[in-house]
Amino acid sequence: MKLSTLAKKIKYVSTRSNADKWRLFSPTKCQREFLKDPAPNGIKLFLAGNQIGKSSVGIYELICRCLG
Repeated sequence: MKLSTLAKKIKYVSTRSNADKWRLFSPTKCQREFLKDPAPNGIKLFLAGNQIGKSSVGIYELICRCLG
């Protein structure tokens, strides 16, 4: 593969990932456990340290619930 072709593909993926970040979301182990929790009463708590991805997984959960 030519270097110019590779550069074009990298630019495409970069542009696409910035435009639709949640389509490429890949949860960590602790985030997957949070997402799998059925929470029968509709309330969840993700208690974790700094830079674990609490906000990201919370937003992802909200988007999934809104879209069904």
